[in-house]
Amino acid sequence: KNFGVTEFINPKEHEKPIQQVIVDLTDGGVDYSFECIGNVSIMRAALECCHKVTATACYLKYYSSWITQHGNENK
Repeated sequence: KNFGVTEFINPKEHEKPIQQVIVDLTDGGVDYSFECIGNVSIMRAALECCHKVTATACYLKYYSSWITQHGNENK
C-alpha cells in the first residue's frame, strides 16, 4: 500500500497464467495495466488482465523502441 497498490503478485507463485490470476483476483480484470519493457508476450498479458469493458492498457517501452528504430517523424 505504500506504493499505491493493493497487491503484489509473483507469477512464479502461481500455476495459472498471470493474467488469469489477476482477472480472478480482481473479479473481472483491472482498470489499468502498464507494460514497460517492450516484450510482446508481456504486452498481451497486460491487455488480457484488463477488464473487458472499462480498462486501459498502457504500453510505455514499445513507443520508445519504435522511435529508436524509426526516428521521430514529428520533428
